[in-house]
Amino acid sequence: MEILFWITLAIVLYVYIGYPILLLTISLFYQKKVDKASITPTVTLIISAYNEEKSIKGKIENTLSLDYPKDRLEIIVVSDCSTDRTDDIVKGFYPQGVKLLRLEQRMGKTAGLNRAVKEASGEIIVFTDANAFYKKDALLKLVRNFNDPQIGCVTGESRYVENKNSPSAGCEGMYWNYENVIKYLESKVGSVVCGDGAIYAIRKELYQTLDNNDIADTLTPVQIVLKGFRNVYEPEAICFEEATQTFQDEFRRKVRISSRAWNSLMKIEGLLNPFRNGFFSIQVLSHRILRWLIPFFLIPLFLLNIPLMEKHIIYKIIFLSQTLIYLLAMIGFFLKDKIKGISLIYIPYYFVMVNAALFIGVLKGIQGNAPATWEHVRESSSTTKSSSLKLSQNPSLYIVFLFTLLFAITITQPLFTFWLSLLFILYVLFIYPLILNIWSFVIKSSGSQDRHNYAQLYPSVSLLIAAYNEEEIIEEKIKNSMSLDYPKDRLKIIIASDGSTDKTVDIVKKYISDRVQLFDYPERRGKISVLNRTVPRLDTEVVVFSDANTMYKADAILKLVRNFKDESIGVVSGNVKLVSEHVSFGEPERIYWNYEHKIQEKESLCNSMLEADGAMYAIRRHLFEPPSDNIILDDSVIPMNIAKKGYKIVYEPEAIGYEKTAPDLKAEFKRRVRITAGGIQALIQKEGIPELKDGALLFQYLSHKLFRWLMPYFLLALYISNILILNKHQFYLISFILQSVFYLLSIFGIIYDRSNFNLFTIPKYFVVSNTAMLIGTIKGLLNTQQVTWEKFKRA
Repeated sequence: MEILFWITLAIVLYVYIGYPILLLTISLFYQKKVDKASITPTVTLIISAYNEEKSIKGKIENTLSLDYPKDRLEIIVVSDCSTDRTDDIVKGFYPQGVKLLRLEQRMGKTAGLNRAVKEASGEIIVFTDANAFYKKDALLKLVRNFNDPQIGCVTGESRYVENKNSPSAGCEGMYWNYENVIKYLESKVGSVVCGDGAIYAIRKELYQTLDNNDIADTLTPVQIVLKGFRNVYEPEAICFEEATQTFQDEFRRKVRISSRAWNSLMKIEGLLNPFRNGFFSIQVLSHRILRWLIPFFLIPLFLLNIPLMEKHIIYKIIFLSQTLIYLLAMIGFFLKDKIKGISLIYIPYYFVMVNAALFIGVLKGIQGNAPATWEHVRESSSTTKSSSLKLSQNPSLYIVFLFTLLFAITITQPLFTFWLSLLFILYVLFIYPLILNIWSFVIKSSGSQDRHNYAQLYPSVSLLIAAYNEEEIIEEKIKNSMSLDYPKDRLKIIIASDGSTDKTVDIVKKYISDRVQLFDYPERRGKISVLNRTVPRLDTEVVVFSDANTMYKADAILKLVRNFKDESIGVVSGNVKLVSEHVSFGEPERIYWNYEHKIQEKESLCNSMLEADGAMYAIRRHLFEPPSDNIILDDSVIPMNIAKKGYKIVYEPEAIGYEKTAPDLKAEFKRRVRITAGGIQALIQKEGIPELKDGALLFQYLSHKLFRWLMPYFLLALYISNILILNKHQFYLISFILQSVFYLLSIFGIIYDRSNFNLFTIPKYFVVSNTAMLIGTIKGLLNTQQVTWEKFKRA
């Protein structure tokens, strides 16, 4: 444990202090000069823009005013399918030679650069952003380095203009000053490991076409260095950018950049092999890879420090130092909008915020979830978020507070934490289901609730199928729907396409009739938007919501709607069975869903369910209340909004549908992250949440939903607190061993993903599910989960 602690601490100190000292030491004995000269090669300056109507005019005017021969400078503005006045503004500069390259569909910055470089006529390509303004001599200072034939890329210096209303500006400026020092030293001894997207230049012939998800200012300079050229830093080539308005804006920006940058570098084979690339591999490892991985070292550094405190005073000093940083970070969050310019508070908060962003960014990169397109982050959040998201504009509050509270209690009261965590976990998994069983038994015994007196009903029904790129399955779904045992004149089949780009719409058109209708929405906005736009256009008494990949038994709708004989019932959820024989986690998933359906059945008998199954549930159409268009979980918010009106959500086990499970563990992980993030998002927005007056419903929500999402944190607390009390009793040693064995089995299960051995798969499924919930809660608090759903092939 001590060895691991010191290795972890050494890595953290090396990245922030040791690496700059190493560069400085090398530069004292060895430097590579650059043969600069006043030259004016032909230059193409490419400006990347997406909805930049506020800054694009000033940027172009700034570029036209640069001290560079006009006949040697070409200006191309790449518009990534801008929807504001950006393109019109650029066209106004046509007489001055400015060119507009518009992407007709939004593909991201890198896709635009790929096209622009092909059309560029300059020997040197300069890349810049619409909000980066150059000093008059910036181009001259950049290109003078290309007099040296060994120079393939030149990176300028970005300076941040501090906005008095921007609490993050000072920290951001300090961070970039530190980065510029490292770039200066790297340039002295060889090459800089990255570019600056706002100001860097390359020789055109060295540009290599990139994938759309790549981040150009990370990958292109590295590719050029690996070809035998140098990437140097030019501190006199200066541009100015306005700092992000808030810490949250900066957080989102760093998550996006780090996720894409990680993916970009990881695809280069042999990049970290010093025998192939020399000292440059050490630079990439030190400045980029280890820097991005720092949060993965900071967490074990703190945890390893706890049990070592009794060994020596040095461990206590280090622990107190770490704790002080994190406490100051939390204080910095609370005071960031009230007190300006207190570095003692803001610097720790900025440090923690940046590393939290790197943590999420690397995870997103590893998952391949790094979007190619970008959103503006340099405007005030109040102008970009709806009023319903006020709480989520300060997401770090929840994360910092939760982790700080858990760590503080765990460290100071490990015995209390152990038993509290154990009781919490047992309550969620076993005690709450036991309470439901007793509750339902009492109700059945009293005869106060009997739902078996069904009457056969034939209300008019719309079977609403939201579809996005379902060409593989939509025809089978239509045929399945048309074959249902329900009066043909009482059932309409509605397919609503959410901007499908495959053959889905064409296939549906072949079946359009009095029974089958198509609502083709050309722009993709997400499932909830589809439902909000479609349900008000329907005229039936009942709406049944379904997914395109869920096939119903012939009598499924008959079994669903018979429950509406009871006027107190507003929502009926079906019994969707997962077909999962061909995946390694099929058996534990079957066990989980049987467990979940039992809970839902008992909740339905006792009072009301909390949600429905999005693949099969029915509502009384007149009770539909449209949620916000950014809501992720329709099958939670829509039913709960109806329950809050005094109606019940019930489970109908005989209304059966079949759906194939996720194709692999990665897809299942993403699905669970999305579900949890959607639940937290709804909680923050206070949509689909029981009110205090709904006592029983609120009790169920806390026990079944909120506590379930919090369980990963208590699992962590249980394990950490167990370490701290190992020597108190043999029981704690046995508990620690059992937990450790369980987690080791889960690791084996993840490594051998195709194994169907339950000894591995059950721990794996449990750990992966709870890890997904942990990440999902964070994404929900940060409001980073996309509304649109990711399409993946089913097993």
